[in-house]
Amino acid sequence: MQLQNEINQKKISEKEIALEVVKKINQEFQILERQRRSLPTPNENNWQEVLSNAKIDPHKQYSKPDVCISVNDKTGIGRFGTLGNFSLITGKAKSRKTFFISYLLAQALNSKEHSKFNITLRENYGRIVLFDTEQTVNDVSQVLDRAIRASSKYKNTVEAYSLRAYSPDHRRLLIEKFISNTPDLGIVIIDGIRDLIKDINSPEEATNISSDLLRWTEERNIHIITVLHQNKGDNNARGHLGTELVHKAETVVSIEKRDEISIVTPQQCRGKDFEPFAFSVDQEGIPLIISDWQSSGSHSAANKINPITKSTEWHQQLLLQVFQMRKEYHYKELVDAVKVELGKAGGRAGENAARDLIKDYKSKGLLSNERIEGKKYPVYKLS
Repeated sequence: MQLQNEINQKKISEKEIALEVVKKINQEFQILERQRRSLPTPNENNWQEVLSNAKIDPHKQYSKPDVCISVNDKTGIGRFGTLGNFSLITGKAKSRKTFFISYLLAQALNSKEHSKFNITLRENYGRIVLFDTEQTVNDVSQVLDRAIRASSKYKNTVEAYSLRAYSPDHRRLLIEKFISNTPDLGIVIIDGIRDLIKDINSPEEATNISSDLLRWTEERNIHIITVLHQNKGDNNARGHLGTELVHKAETVVSIEKRDEISIVTPQQCRGKDFEPFAFSVDQEGIPLIISDWQSSGSHSAANKINPITKSTEWHQQLLLQVFQMRKEYHYKELVDAVKVELGKAGGRAGENAARDLIKDYKSKGLLSNERIEGKKYPVYKLS
């Protein structure tokens, strides 16, 4: 009846009527999808139902996650971010991580066919939101202003918030409530994920915040981009938090400032690695991709460290890093963890390389695996 009244009052055309009906159907579908994705908290009474819903059906064809952020280079189109996952941007202080965020926002405002990055979101899920935890209100406004000037467009579906004035618990609460109550959300950027916890080296807090990221992205089918500083002495993401996020993130990139340019290098990708690229910042503060920049080759396979040539002590140190956060792994988890640490150390971080190393470590007695009662698969531990 309400729709009929609106039609009579506005005297809209049949095409507009059809579009209005489709819009209302989409809104109802969004509500149903949010309800479907809302995960119950397991307890003594509902654990069987929760597990039943989480069980994988081998006869069912599951859809692949939608790519919402892709990278164009000479190797083709690479996957940077998909809905239902989160990514991590790392770099030293002042490496221009936040300028890179401005560039991504600009692409969201005015994505062009041959841009370095393409951002594609589902209809009615186009809102992109930046939460900055470090900068003043004025500085955060500049991030958005740079994006608007770079794109020459403004859409009210792109917005930014400064949470610097709040405590870690309050920042986390505000972000969670926003994510839960914004129906058209597509991408969330958290510039300063470290400021959502009190202790960056707390394993418990690191696990909790990474679990929140996984839950938020899964329940709302969104992508979250997180930003975290690297250690001063190496290129690893800071603290236990960094280790945990690197293990769980879909994509990890490192930004390094060299003189007047900043270089973006993939450290870990679930999809195909894209080629490193560089950007500069012009006199107006606008980040610009350097189209004719060529990598020096430090990222290429030819220049990767070959683990076979390394000493036993080197491999022992690699394993210590792998088992720093956990005492035991199932095989697939161990493969992923070895890939991450191998990539950090400058080695070839492919799945086959990780499997070969695990096999070698077992034969040399550096790793042991055993079956534990009640567990289907054996677990791997340091010997």
